[in-house]
Amino acid sequence: MRSRGLVAGLSCLLCLGCGGSGGDNPAASNTFALTAVFPGTWFPSDVDTAFLVFGADLLAAGDPVGTTATVRFRATSGQPFLGGTSDTLTTTGVVVSDDQILGVVPMARIPAGVVGPVPATVEVDLPLGGTASSAAPLAWFAPLTPTITDFLPATPIAGLVSTPFTLIGSGLSPVGGTAQVTFTALGGQFCGRGTSVTVDGLIATDQTIMGVTPGGGVSSDMAAFVTVVLPGGATADGLVIASFLAAPGSGTFVDTLDGLTGDHPTTVSLGDVNGDGHVDAVVANGGGGPASNMAVFLNDGTGTLVPAGTFANDTAAHRATLGDLDGDGDLDCVVVYYASATPNVWRNDGTGVFTSFGTSLGGFPALSVELADVDGDDDLDLLMGMDTGGGNRVFVNDGAAGFAPGGTFPTVSRTQALAVADVDGDADLDVFAADGGDVALFLNDGLGAFAASPQLFVNSGLVGGLVAGDVDGDGDADVVVVQGSGGTRVYRNTGGGAFDDSGQLLGDATGLLTQGMSGVLGDIDGDCDLDLVLGNARGFDPMSFGGGDGRTTVWRNDGSGAFSDSGQRLGSTSSFSLDVALGDLNGDGDLDLATVDGGAFSIDVYDNP
Repeated sequence: MRSRGLVAGLSCLLCLGCGGSGGDNPAASNTFALTAVFPGTWFPSDVDTAFLVFGADLLAAGDPVGTTATVRFRATSGQPFLGGTSDTLTTTGVVVSDDQILGVVPMARIPAGVVGPVPATVEVDLPLGGTASSAAPLAWFAPLTPTITDFLPATPIAGLVSTPFTLIGSGLSPVGGTAQVTFTALGGQFCGRGTSVTVDGLIATDQTIMGVTPGGGVSSDMAAFVTVVLPGGATADGLVIASFLAAPGSGTFVDTLDGLTGDHPTTVSLGDVNGDGHVDAVVANGGGGPASNMAVFLNDGTGTLVPAGTFANDTAAHRATLGDLDGDGDLDCVVVYYASATPNVWRNDGTGVFTSFGTSLGGFPALSVELADVDGDDDLDLLMGMDTGGGNRVFVNDGAAGFAPGGTFPTVSRTQALAVADVDGDADLDVFAADGGDVALFLNDGLGAFAASPQLFVNSGLVGGLVAGDVDGDGDADVVVVQGSGGTRVYRNTGGGAFDDSGQLLGDATGLLTQGMSGVLGDIDGDCDLDLVLGNARGFDPMSFGGGDGRTTVWRNDGSGAFSDSGQRLGSTSSFSLDVALGDLNGDGDLDLATVDGGAFSIDVYDNP
């Protein structure tokens, strides 16, 4: 049996062996034998445990009582000890008589997935008596029971934002494997996903699991139980709780954050490009100004975006998107141009400095770009929409940001916008493509090859933007078609990738704010549904602009996919909103807004208080 008092008192006994006689002349062979180990029960893996090794003639070679012995427990097969990294546990013991050595075996830390008990032979070194080993196992060790004990961060997490977490425990295996981490809400729900959400976690060590919280919002401030299932189906013991905060934003945007001065900007992408936990901005200055580049703005943590360099100098760099292209954990950038040989792929060094990688993917007259894993190999592939329609392309990622031509998804007219979502519930990503004044839907075969769907989308003007998301809360992806005239339409997915027109035409009653240019979905008011922000143009055309009202409008969702005008008009009547993006810029847990004002050549930033 274990004795913690015995363990605590052994340090005094171990000192008796200090300076034992004959230590400079170890015997060439052993003069003693090993016969048994006490306790005869299995040694636990999660605590240090006192032991006695029984033998015979331990003092025969002249080693006195109090001599320090080296004791090794060797597994008979594999490397089960110390989290699966070693076949041997080494410790010291004290010779207390001619037939006993007293010591403490350290925590074995045998992973829970190892079949136990693990048998081990025993080997003892004495200064004069030499080395003796048992021919058969004398000790047995029990694998760890997988257990979780703590969740970090211990402070409440913004429910809207996906946040890195660490689970602390023991017996977690296999190291490098993927655990299923489930958050079960107590008294609330995860927006659009019910009371329970499961995410993947990396088993980083036998004592830690690392992952990212679900994000997407919670219905109220709430706690959630955290449970873990390891590869193979073993469930970790222990009860830990994570706390989540509902988004505090009202959905009414105010111009209290500093805007940015651009040089004929066309698009803005938001994301943490330097790894400091704050949302930064990357802006395409491709509207024909003298700069003609991509500009990086780093967030100082308060929502103030500070200029931090440029890249991709090209007059036609008018569309860009962010994503981790090479699997190194930071956000890289893909830039598309209008008929240019400038490289499309720009890799991030982790600090927000971008360097070109490879050459141009073809110098196509591109109007739109999306990143998505279309072939199911866990890296981001590239979809490019063309002005010429029929040339819409897929480029397949090799996992290291190297792109090779894949298939095509041709349209008849210009593809000003793309959107990606699993519309038919078959666990792969399908593609919406603007086709002049129409929208084409392409269904994925799971390998990245697309076939045209017969679905028709009846629209009344040139399509400026496409936004996919579950607007009616029924678990499938709907689509918002941002039109250049006649108002924006909402199509609801009725299941299996079939869509019905909801009958909504979103626009100003005067007709001035019906010329849609861009759109973005997000829960801006914390009520667990996707609201809509629309950027509008004056006399819509992707390449030129005329009269009218180009202010940004905000539309609230009632939860069923029915949108109502909030009455907000962001920008001036001389503005036109080329692009809109949502992100938590000031770190308060809700979605703020960035817009590209093509009239003032600026990026306007709005707080969501």
